[in-house]
Amino acid sequence: MQIHHFHKTKPLSKNLTDLILTEQLLNENKKLVNFVVLQLYEREGKVFEIKKHDFSEGVYNMHEYFVSLFHRQEFPEEMLSSELYWRCKRDIQENWKEYRERYRKKYL
Repeated sequence: MQIHHFHKTKPLSKNLTDLILTEQLLNENKKLVNFVVLQLYEREGKVFEIKKHDFSEGVYNMHEYFVSLFHRQEFPEEMLSSELYWRCKRDIQENWKEYRERYRKKYL
């Protein structure tokens, strides 16, 4: 089976300190087989993970590092789909400021 890897990092803000990283793995039929959507924040030369959605280990899970540096919640009822990927991406695009501020208040 041939896997195609698509990886993209885009700014969420004009000052380029807030980023969204997306990664998709598609099979030869262009069907999604795995994904990661990650919010990053750069400050003073260090990069912090703020929130991550992914489908590692065959289960959709979410890491909210602004809640706890070790936060991981699994959602076994969610099936891998393009719709899930786009929902995760929209979550970060629409809420990144809130997530970043919660992280900054707690850890920086």
